[in-house]
Amino acid sequence: MESPEELRAKLDLYYEQLEQVRTALRVTPEDEALQKLETDLAEVIQLTEDLYKFSLEAAAPPLPPSSSSPGALLPAVPPPVIFPVGSKVKAMYTGDDEWHTATVKAVLIDNRYLVHYTAYGGQEILESARVRAHDGDDSTDILIPRT
Repeated sequence: MESPEELRAKLDLYYEQLEQVRTALRVTPEDEALQKLETDLAEVIQLTEDLYKFSLEAAAPPLPPSSSSPGALLPAVPPPVIFPVGSKVKAMYTGDDEWHTATVKAVLIDNRYLVHYTAYGGQEILESARVRAHDGDDSTDILIPRT
């Protein structure tokens, strides 16, 4: 298994490549090969983030025994996922800081989500603070042109 440092370096490279693809998509948004590459890179990032998280847990020293049950180790419990993949949410688009209907495409480490905007089809990675439960109202969604 690769070290956490090697995985972090790969993630940095993947994020850089994803940004390059998105820049190219702003010029030619109808390019199906670039659209597929964007989706594939997002999936690779999600898988690598999961592996990175696992490698950090594996490299961590064991937890001390619990005082309530001598000799037992406390289980490592990941934080709960508030919006699982496929959830319909409201996401604050970074281009206008407005809430738009989106679908969660991936749950990433560090409390981030890859979302796909319903009204215009774009995707972006957002901090969890920029994602909230869908309120049932799509009437405020506007078409956001790709720039």
